[in-house]
Amino acid sequence: MISDFALPTLLVAIKFTIRAVVNKEFKPVELVRSGLLLPADISFLAFTFCSVAAVNNQKSGYQIHDLKSFMFTVGIIFLLSIITPVTGKASEAAFDGKDNLLCAVIFIPSLFVSLVCIIFSTYIVGVI
Repeated sequence: MISDFALPTLLVAIKFTIRAVVNKEFKPVELVRSGLLLPADISFLAFTFCSVAAVNNQKSGYQIHDLKSFMFTVGIIFLLSIITPVTGKASEAAFDGKDNLLCAVIFIPSLFVSLVCIIFSTYIVGVI
């Protein structure tokens, strides 16, 4: 079961690293710029965890106890997975425009939403 989560998490970490250093001269500012898009990656990772839960339940024959609740939560996580890249791009644009306050105002709620998504998805899957 842990292996089902290790690979997607590793892929997100690799994507973050590649985004920060490939075809660029490494500067701390590039690491920050990559970090601004991290909430989108975390949200998609949460959606991946929900997909893993659905597939594992089908393979094992285990029934999800409350299908409506599961589908509602997955739907919300999916919608948030669509919204977080938009906010990530907006915070990146604010960062490029040297408006650090606007960047933080956009980034912090986006990070919070993505962390809520990952917590709910791990709860659904049964990790926590």
